[in-house]
Formats: sequence, structure tokens, C-alpha cells
Amino acid sequence: MDSFVDFRASDSTLRNAFNEQSYTEAIVGLLTRRRIPFSAVVWDEMKQLALACNPAIEDLLITSRPRAMKIIDSNYELYVDQLMELIQGLNR
Repeated sequence: MDSFVDFRASDSTLRNAFNEQSYTEAIVGLLTRRRIPFSAVVWDEMKQLALACNPAIEDLLITSRPRAMKIIDSNYELYVDQLMELIQGLNR
């Protein structure tokens, strides 16, 4: 039966299924925890990998080193504040 039905999700369905926050967190994790170069976001292979998973998200991908660095910097500020609160709570 499957051979008679050619199901392809629409671009809007694929875009709605994309979790941009999870994608961003995964990229940040790769760049920081695995210490791959920030320039990895411009690698064709990184783009191809993401598009193989969801071909409707090309415009949502992190594809520039400055943007990756900006995201990492903003995450750093968030985590520094959280860590300071945690440390202060432990010292009480």
C-alpha cells in the first residue's frame, strides 16, 4: 500500500515541526563543549546535515560565525547570572 502513496509533508508542516531553540542549543553545545571551531557553522556539511533532517528550514539555520558568537555570548551572560545565584545560595 505504501508504494501507491507518495506522502510528502508541506514546507509549512516541516517548518512548524522545527524546534529552533533546540537547534540553537545543539549548535552551541557542539561549538562550546566539543570545541569545534566557530567557523563550523559555515561548513557546507553542517548545512547539509540540518537540511537533510528538515529541508524547509534553510533560512533559520545559523550560517555565520558572528551570529554564532553572538548567541554564545548571550548564553554565557545567562549562565553566568544563574551560576552566581547558585553559588550565592550555597554560601548562605
